[in-house]
Amino acid sequence: MHLIDRRDASLAIALVVGTFVVFEQPLRFLLSIAEDVSQTYHVDLVPGFVIFVLVFAVHHVRKQRDARLAMQLAAKNADEVARLAADMQAVVAASQEIMTALDLVQLRAQAWQQIPRIVGDRAVWIAVTTSEGWQWLMEPGSSNVCAHFGTGAEIPGTHVSGRPASRGIVAVSPGQLWCFSRAPWGGWR
Repeated sequence: MHLIDRRDASLAIALVVGTFVVFEQPLRFLLSIAEDVSQTYHVDLVPGFVIFVLVFAVHHVRKQRDARLAMQLAAKNADEVARLAADMQAVVAASQEIMTALDLVQLRAQAWQQIPRIVGDRAVWIAVTTSEGWQWLMEPGSSNVCAHFGTGAEIPGTHVSGRPASRGIVAVSPGQLWCFSRAPWGGWR
C-alpha cells in the first residue's frame, strides 16, 4: 500500500503549498491589505473568501461525482442496448431460417433448430394451422397446454384480437403469446 498514490496528487500538492505558506508567510502582505479593507469598509473579506472557497470545493466534488455516476449509467445503458441488439439479431436470424421452410416437416425441423436459441431454457410450445386443423410444431411438455392459459379445448391463439385466426402459427411461452400469419406470397411474417 502506498502512502500517496495518483489520486492523492492534489492532496500532496496542497500539503506542500500549505507548508510553504505557513513557514514563509508569502500571503502576509495580501492578508494585511484585506484586513485594512475590512476595517475601512466594515466588511469581513477573509471569512467570506474562506466560505466561498469551501462551497466551491464541495460543489466541484459533487459535480465530479455526478459526472462519474452519469458515465456509469451510460455504460450500463450501452451494455443493455448491446444485449438487446444481440437478442434482436438472434430473432431475425431465426426468423430468416424459419422462412426457408416450404412444408410442415421443414418448418418443424427449423423450429426445433432455431427456437431454442431464442428462448433458451424456457418452455415453449408452437402450433400451426393447416387445412387439417391445428398441428403441433413443438409440443408442450405437460399433458394439456390449454390448462396453462385458462382456455377450453382450443389451442391458445385461435382467436387473436377478437377475431378468429386464419392460417398461421401460434408460439406460446408462459406469460407470452406470439402469433405469426402466413404471408400471401408463401413466407412467414
